[in-house]
Amino acid sequence: DAPRLVKSIVVRTNRSVYQANAGTGKARATQATPIPNLFLAGCHTRQKYLASMEGAILSGKLAAEAVSEAEMQLAAEAVSNAEMRLSA
Repeated sequence: DAPRLVKSIVVRTNRSVYQANAGTGKARATQATPIPNLFLAGCHTRQKYLASMEGAILSGKLAAEAVSEAEMQLAAEAVSNAEMRLSA
């Protein structure tokens, strides 16, 4: 026998449960921080979908992009340093 649904409920929210105040986005931290190798993700970070699943996904994506960008910068610096040592 296949499982069957016994009980369910639909919850509808006509408007956001969080209030987005103008100008507060600038107070949120970006995903990259001034601390090396420390990256942030979550609804407290700067992204356009506050306190939602979409915001969680976007925040994680932005954090992953920041990690990737930092890694590429480190790799470029390593290549540059190696080239300088070889030419010296």
